[in-house]
Parts: sequence; structure tokens; C-alpha cells
Amino acid sequence: MSTLGAEVKIKHLGERQRYLGVDMFRDPECNFYLCQTDKIEKLLQKCKMGDCKTVSTPMAVEFNRIPEDGKFSNVELYQSVLGSLMNLSSWSWPGISAAVNILSQHAAEPLNKHLKGIKHIL
Repeated sequence: MSTLGAEVKIKHLGERQRYLGVDMFRDPECNFYLCQTDKIEKLLQKCKMGDCKTVSTPMAVEFNRIPEDGKFSNVELYQSVLGSLMNLSSWSWPGISAAVNILSQHAAEPLNKHLKGIKHIL
């Protein structure tokens, strides 16, 4: 940066704290963190799950053994929420990637159990 600063006038504004809706910060040990808390909270409000309980895993262990219980009627909502979860898993929440991948395989014709899987992630 000092070489470039010799050629053109540069104003250092400090470390970037937010970029494309992603909050970025470092702890005292210089570990770098990405966080999308605002997007997650908006997604929870969109799904009317702002007061939901937390769980320790992104997908229920027995998910594949849950019996099929009919098709979910609002495919567009399912796909919209699934897309938001895909975005979150690629940027700052990699722990949900496997669960989102499994649920995305049913995006064309989701069942009610797949909606329960999305609610579990949320």
C-alpha cells in the first residue's frame, strides 16, 4: 500500500466492518469472523419463528426415518427460505451446509417433513 500511496493520494478509513451485508470483525488474538446476524433475524421474522427454541444440531438425527406426511403446498416459500439458507451456509454459517444440501434435493416437490427440516435449521 505504501508503493501505491506514493503514486496516488490514499485515505485509510480503518478496517472494513461490514461488506455486502456481512459483519466482519477480529478478536484480540486477530482471529477473523464473519457474521450475518441481521439476515438471520430477518429470515426468522419472515418465517414467523422469531421466538423459536434453539437446538444443538442443524438437522434431526432421525430425519430420514420420519414418515412422509403429504406435500407442502407453498413451494415458492420453501424455495425462498431454502435459497436464503444456502446463502447463509456459503458465507458465514457452514455448519448447516449438509442439512441445507439434503433439503435442497427436494426443492421441486417438498413434503411437510422437509418444511420441518427447514424449521429445525432455523
